[in-house]
Amino acid sequence: MTPSPLDLHACDSRSLDLLALNLADFALFSGLDAREARLLASHMLLYGARQGTTIFAEGDPGNFLCLILEGRTVITKQGDDGQPHTIGTVGPGKTIGEMALIDGEPRSASCSCQTDVELALLSKSNFDKLVQTAPLLGYKVMARLAKLLSQRLRQTTGQLVDHI
Repeated sequence: MTPSPLDLHACDSRSLDLLALNLADFALFSGLDAREARLLASHMLLYGARQGTTIFAEGDPGNFLCLILEGRTVITKQGDDGQPHTIGTVGPGKTIGEMALIDGEPRSASCSCQTDVELALLSKSNFDKLVQTAPLLGYKVMARLAKLLSQRLRQTTGQLVDHI
């Protein structure tokens, strides 16, 4: 499932340059040089989504990650009681759905727009194309992705210990 877009479009030259500059604001892409950032941005699509739009639902196929450029999203997970429980909110400069680039497994949580949102989407298929054409850049992104997920796992483990 892809977001219900207000405005889905491939990056034109001007927005591609702006997106490439904005990538430095994301921990996942910090340290990329201008050429690498532009190449990565060329593999992304821009979306706008209204408040309340579901970006992805728990159980959906995991086939893209999103960069939050503007607005806020809320992450929820269905509990044993069948009700959604808020895990957290994510705003500008953050990413969601990162595990999709690694494992392609169904989504482990849902994400919806708390406000109107602008985001950049990197699909698994476009990431795979990037890896084929620019393996060093693909390696850099995967290494940063592994570090980000490791940090989140450590944080989650620490929170879990507090509840035992």
